[in-house]
Amino acid sequence: MRSLYYTGLIVLSLSATACSRNNYDNVVDQTYVHKYGVAVPSEYWTSQGQDGSVISALADGVVVTRSYAAGLQNGETTYTFPHREQIQKKEVYAQGTIVSETEYFLDGSPQQEIVYDPSQGIKTVSVWYIGGTPKSLEKYSGNLLISAEYYTTGNLKDAGVNNYFGTRLVRDDYGMIIATDTIEDGRQKLRTTYHPNNSPKELITYKNGNIDGYKKTFHPAGEPNTIEQWSNDAQHGTTVVFQHGEKFAEIPYANGNKQGIEKRYRDGNALVQEISWDDDQMHGPTISYVGDNAKTDWYYKGNMTTEVNYNFMTNRPPVH
Repeated sequence: MRSLYYTGLIVLSLSATACSRNNYDNVVDQTYVHKYGVAVPSEYWTSQGQDGSVISALADGVVVTRSYAAGLQNGETTYTFPHREQIQKKEVYAQGTIVSETEYFLDGSPQQEIVYDPSQGIKTVSVWYIGGTPKSLEKYSGNLLISAEYYTTGNLKDAGVNNYFGTRLVRDDYGMIIATDTIEDGRQKLRTTYHPNNSPKELITYKNGNIDGYKKTFHPAGEPNTIEQWSNDAQHGTTVVFQHGEKFAEIPYANGNKQGIEKRYRDGNALVQEISWDDDQMHGPTISYVGDNAKTDWYYKGNMTTEVNYNFMTNRPPVH
């Protein structure tokens, strides 16, 4: 786990250094400043050891200032808000390795700070509300959440994680709860999201960071919307769709695509239609039931066709 953490830090620092040395498409102006504060040509700056800073004006209005020592990022790297002088993000490097990164609100108060401890493979994430009240304090080992504290806008602790187990609260900048996460062994096991009226919107189970198990969705008044089966971050299995609280459809999925026979219902249990799917396209017969009668339409890779043409295209023997 610790080796993965080190690798991430190295990749991040090398990527940042590479970006500073290359002319990428959205740079409209670039200034090289010697360590004594004098602007110099890029060739001179490079030949003198790449000590100082590089100031890049981007097409989106962001100004990036990177500090270097002997060609490695060292000290502060800052990013402004688009078309403004205020700092939106600050990164601190020590000889090419990132030490911390801080994001700011437009008024200059901190929004989020991440402090890295490479010796322990630990990162600490602090988040604030607008105005400076603490929102959360989290400590990670790699991707595992070790401990955490979560606060209301009134600075009251109302949830936390201790020794890899507990509850994580996700709030917006004004204190509204967006999601509640159940943490086990440092990983997210269950997420509940909410409608603006605080009724549950989604219940989602996770395994190793991916959606795995089920995903249940609800309307704001609490009626069920869907019950979905998931595996390794993809819909896989049967999804049940509800209308007005009653079962409307059962849709089979395989690795995120509709695959198999979808069934649609009236009044929750009366079968009214069967739709054939293959690789997320209507493919094969679609049978609609009206009373004692059945009407069959044929599809080939999403396009309506005839049974004769479908049989020809798929080498399917005619049914007599």
